[in-house]
Amino acid sequence: MVPDGDSSAETLSLLADATIAQGDLRQAMSHLETLHAREPTDSGIALKLGILLVRAGQFGRAVPLFKAIVEREPDNTDALVDLAGALLSSGAATDAATYFQQAIDRGAGSTLAWNGLAFAKLQSGDRNGAAEALRQSLRIQPDQQDMIVALKNLGNR
Repeated sequence: MVPDGDSSAETLSLLADATIAQGDLRQAMSHLETLHAREPTDSGIALKLGILLVRAGQFGRAVPLFKAIVEREPDNTDALVDLAGALLSSGAATDAATYFQQAIDRGAGSTLAWNGLAFAKLQSGDRNGAAEALRQSLRIQPDQQDMIVALKNLGNR
């Protein structure tokens, strides 16, 4: 509910953040959908909405949001990683690997990007590529126990 009928973008954004903090993702999505309808090219709103849609398992709705951002902003590594993650979660591992690689090529050097690439490559059947991506991730943050185990399970060290 919007206080005193105030439906300004600022108020809706604050309400979305507050409802996210409270764990009410459905209400947060409602606020963000209203904002996105008003400001369809606002990448911050679209990213936040897309992330909530992914959390709700609505990959088919999240992917187009992320793709639209990437089309407008090809160097937006957050959108590339989020798009890749949504694709990976929806079973499109080969497409996910492509977008994770694009994010990395454009400067996303996080373990999230490298680990995502590893799992996308593994699900695509590229065990060597998965192992290499895991090694890169472990160079960034060596204490990732789950990734160490995953790399060992691939028969690599």
